[in-house]
Amino acid sequence: MGETKTLDSYSYVIQHTLKLGYKEGMEKGLGLGCTYGFACMSWALVFWYAGVFIRNGQTDGGKAFTTIFSAIVGGIFGQLFSNLVAFSKGKAVGYKLLEIFKQKPTIVQDSTDGKCLTEVNRNIEFKELSFNRMFLSLKSFPFSSRLERQLRWFYDPNQVNRAPLNS
Repeated sequence: MGETKTLDSYSYVIQHTLKLGYKEGMEKGLGLGCTYGFACMSWALVFWYAGVFIRNGQTDGGKAFTTIFSAIVGGIFGQLFSNLVAFSKGKAVGYKLLEIFKQKPTIVQDSTDGKCLTEVNRNIEFKELSFNRMFLSLKSFPFSSRLERQLRWFYDPNQVNRAPLNS
């Protein structure tokens, strides 16, 4: 009984997804078909126009072929070089991030030295803290354990820092 109900609800969801898949396939097919159709019509126009020049004696076949081939290669390189800017920016950002990731924090995270409090009755107040890395996620601290990990990663103990507890 339960298996049949689950199977029916799953089949209903799959049918809805299948209809969306058909629509997406049709849109992609039409888009790609229009793109290739436009490209073929453009090249047909180029070849026709080159044929007119050849028939009128304004050029010969070799020059027309060279011109058409140059346009093809120029178009390919034009499309290629437009993406190189994005690749170079990504490489620069990636290099900076790798440099940040390679840095080792100067604080020992698993140290057993110091005093461990069982209960904190008041708020912790951070004063004059300095960080040795850029702080990436200020807004995402819903849990104190995440805040603790972030502070251990970014906190620079070599600087003058104060974090009074229960003051």
